[in-house]
Amino acid sequence: MPKNSLNSLLLKNFRSYSTTTKINFGSRITLIFGKGSVGKSTIIDALQTLHASDRNNTDLYDKNYKFLVSKRIKNKKEKKSKKRNISFPVSFSIGLSCKEKEVDGEFNIKSVVKDFAFTELYNFPIYVNLFSNEGSDQKDDPFSNSNRYLGMMNIPIEFNKNRNLKDFYISSVDFFGNQNSWQKLHESTNKYKNELITYLDKIEKFEKDYFQITDQISKVKKKNDNISLKKLESDRDKLFDKELYSEGFSAVWFPMYKERENYKKFIKKGSDLKTFINFVEENIKKNKRYLYKNNELFTRRTIKEKLSDKEFNELLDNIKKQLKGNYLIQGNTTLSEFLCYTLTEIVSLKEYRKVGGFQFPIVANKDSFVWNKEGGEIALSPEKIFDMCKNKISPVLGQIKTIRHRESFNDLIKSLSQYSSSATRQSEFNEIVEQNIRSINKWLKEFGFDFKIIIEKFGVNGESQIFHQKNGYKIPADLGGSGAQYLLTYLTELLEANENIILLEEPEKALHASLQIKLAELFTEISKNNQLVIETHSENLLLGILKEIRDKNLNHQDVKVLYVYMEDGESKVDEVILNEKGGFRSKWRDGFFTEKLDLL
Repeated sequence: MPKNSLNSLLLKNFRSYSTTTKINFGSRITLIFGKGSVGKSTIIDALQTLHASDRNNTDLYDKNYKFLVSKRIKNKKEKKSKKRNISFPVSFSIGLSCKEKEVDGEFNIKSVVKDFAFTELYNFPIYVNLFSNEGSDQKDDPFSNSNRYLGMMNIPIEFNKNRNLKDFYISSVDFFGNQNSWQKLHESTNKYKNELITYLDKIEKFEKDYFQITDQISKVKKKNDNISLKKLESDRDKLFDKELYSEGFSAVWFPMYKERENYKKFIKKGSDLKTFINFVEENIKKNKRYLYKNNELFTRRTIKEKLSDKEFNELLDNIKKQLKGNYLIQGNTTLSEFLCYTLTEIVSLKEYRKVGGFQFPIVANKDSFVWNKEGGEIALSPEKIFDMCKNKISPVLGQIKTIRHRESFNDLIKSLSQYSSSATRQSEFNEIVEQNIRSINKWLKEFGFDFKIIIEKFGVNGESQIFHQKNGYKIPADLGGSGAQYLLTYLTELLEANENIILLEEPEKALHASLQIKLAELFTEISKNNQLVIETHSENLLLGILKEIRDKNLNHQDVKVLYVYMEDGESKVDEVILNEKGGFRSKWRDGFFTEKLDLL
């Protein structure tokens, strides 16, 4: 299995998945069974869509929402909107959790859930929620409310004609109240309240001196007293520079204005954890606005780097017009920003800099609180949290490769690149076959085929062609049997894969039953360095996987067996629990390979 892998998928109102459905994936192998048209392919399609969206740096690559929304929900909402003569946004949700194996064997799980809404004018992720299992008492349920870390609410940018801002949205904090995330900061705030008041007094003195000079400058300008004006401007600049370049904390970095007195009163009074979280959360909601795009938040500074001065000013004017006020993307210093920086500095001075001997200093910042040098750190700004989540989820989505069955050999090869970064041309595919030809022929022999693959080159450009060779005769590979064609395609991709997530559709297609069992050996070998999600109808493949578990080649905890079925017109998923002996711990639903019993 790769170090970073899929953990689970969440669907709601997505095609036939009307109610909230969580699909768990095995660390090495996931087998998805079910009858026709029950929603198996929808799971693969959802993962493909997420992969394609990430590659194209957008929240949802498939903009044709009418094919994604559950028909039941869609029709229900449309009737309601006609009755009231108003337009309701029809929404669906899609979520993904990814896990990273830590040194101690524990899994660090990061998750994102997006609620999409669309109207006649806009298609956009109205809510984006991030989840983390760190410090949680429900580590195995990635989408649990106790694991919800941060929630953002987005609205489209109106009057936006700038193509550089395509798929950007105005974003504000909707939820930031996870107790695990704020506990350490709260404890330190109560512990060091006197030191914090000293920092606030320093900010107050600087602001008082600075604004006193700026008021004098305004008065002198009216009198046209240039000599006094130059002196005052020089005094102002000296005051600013002296504070800016002072060692450690600088009041220049923390503009608070009227908020400063509120912070001082709150810190002096002290608080319990719930009161502290409520104050900090509301304070962030009040003072911060961002731009959002595809799991990333942009502040005033970072969005300005993407635009010219003219474009940036036009953007601010549009936001002010839309929000009906002088509202910038980023406002005053929040209490959490002030506490993260100052408490990190206070703790590092008190607990480490007083110890003799050389030590690396703890560098304070506004985005996270560091309470010890052994790695005690937690991100507490929305932009930092999104950055960390994107750094976990994007690499996982980038590892996805999809292999779907096609009748034509050339169409099959072309389909590899529809959503993934696999070979797109016959010549490129042939090169991969040539690089892995020894391993390919080894597995073909293992499967009992009586031919081997060879590559021959033709013409002045040295174009290559794949042949089946048998008893001194050869035929082009695309004239071979359909089972051998499809096997060669995904066998080549599997042998080439390393640290990938392979989505594979019906690998048993046109293969003899005995070969389907042999596939389990191949998948077990490949899953040592990759994660496989396999949509299949093959009972023989399942029996082969169970044998691999019995033979101790696979750990039953690394395998998931899912059965998809329809109930009252909705797709449902049952997880069939396996045991260490390659048997079943749980009973399976009627329809899960009961055909033999029905015939008997």
